[in-house]
Amino acid sequence: MKQQKSIQIRYATRDDISDITTIYAREVIEGTATFELDPPTEQEMLERFYALWNAQYPTYVATIDNKVVGYAYANMFRPRPAYRFTVEDSIYIAPNWQRYGVYPSHLKIWRYLFIKVVLIPIWYGYAFRTGSTA
Repeated sequence: MKQQKSIQIRYATRDDISDITTIYAREVIEGTATFELDPPTEQEMLERFYALWNAQYPTYVATIDNKVVGYAYANMFRPRPAYRFTVEDSIYIAPNWQRYGVYPSHLKIWRYLFIKVVLIPIWYGYAFRTGSTA
């Protein structure tokens, strides 16, 4: 069992793409949630990263001891106007960090990433677009 360690959340950078690609590739190969048949290359993941960034959907990474252990991002759900406040979130955790200590780390990491990627941007987007402060 791994000792409880501090999880840091930060914006992803180009330097994180290799770790992000590795984490995602495992999900493509062994999981069912990606709906992809072949893992994308680092170059393709970099292009996706910049596409999200340019659309104002940043990618976040979770790190433990400066090692990327998970990442998350949100993207527009659908282009139709009624979906303008709706995002689709994706959160991926490295397999060797999905459990440690007493609590599953993916739930902890998911909670941090969900707040930063989904809740805060939705709230600020809503408040910005509507002028609401409550």
